[in-house]
Amino acid sequence: MSSGGQIWMALDNKYRPTQLAKEVTDIVQAELTADPGRCILIFTFKDQGDDTPTKRIQAQLRQEGIDVDAVTAEGKRRFEFLTWGQQEGLNGYEHCETVILAGVLTRDHISIAAAIKGQAGDPRQDTSEREIQKMIASEIGHCVYQAASRGSCRVVENGKAQAMHLHILHKDTNLRGLLEPVMPGAVWEYPEPKHLPLSMRTGKTTAMLQLLLETLDSYPAERLQISSRELKGRMGLDPKDNAVRQQFTAAIEQLVGSTDGWEKHGRGVRRVKADTHKGI
Repeated sequence: MSSGGQIWMALDNKYRPTQLAKEVTDIVQAELTADPGRCILIFTFKDQGDDTPTKRIQAQLRQEGIDVDAVTAEGKRRFEFLTWGQQEGLNGYEHCETVILAGVLTRDHISIAAAIKGQAGDPRQDTSEREIQKMIASEIGHCVYQAASRGSCRVVENGKAQAMHLHILHKDTNLRGLLEPVMPGAVWEYPEPKHLPLSMRTGKTTAMLQLLLETLDSYPAERLQISSRELKGRMGLDPKDNAVRQQFTAAIEQLVGSTDGWEKHGRGVRRVKADTHKGI
């Protein structure tokens, strides 16, 4: 991505499909206001039962008067739609100067643990939370980069990728650290979403969550529940610092069992399906 490229990020775990469709529509409207002839590629999830993300987004765009079937003078579709699983090996979308990732494909904690054991060829091998987290982050970064590379940034001129706008609707702003090495010169922005809940995994909360996960990883697999008081002591937190207490509480609230391996439980946390990823 060239120095003219821009990346926006926002999204949290808990949202309704209609909120996502409205957020995407607002982004599309803003892009078209700045450049009425712009072509846009939207990535989202595959249909699951009654949930049809692509159709929902298309319906919301039509409701706002946007012709999702419009084509350019060259016969290219101005609005392209792909689902996760199609982010690699596809060509023909280089005319899209804007790519919107309406959610990001993320494998769950348990399947990642199983994959690590499979690669090691030893189902009895312990897999630490940190190891799982690193693989999850790596896979998310790979998915985002591959999806972005379907758009105009895949076209290289004079050794530089063409400028492109990339909107990532995802909860974790730490993606920047994963993507900057492969997207040098990109300009990052973090606007507050209008319809989606604002991600809590930002700033000091992210740092506290990282420390919390590292501390949880230090416990043996047999330990299934831990009190908040014990965790604060082990993390070296000042119990009299109100700001620190608030950051700790926010971090606890952000634990997601399927990806972090721990979840809030009473006045502490408990391990989620611990026996699935510990050595047996």
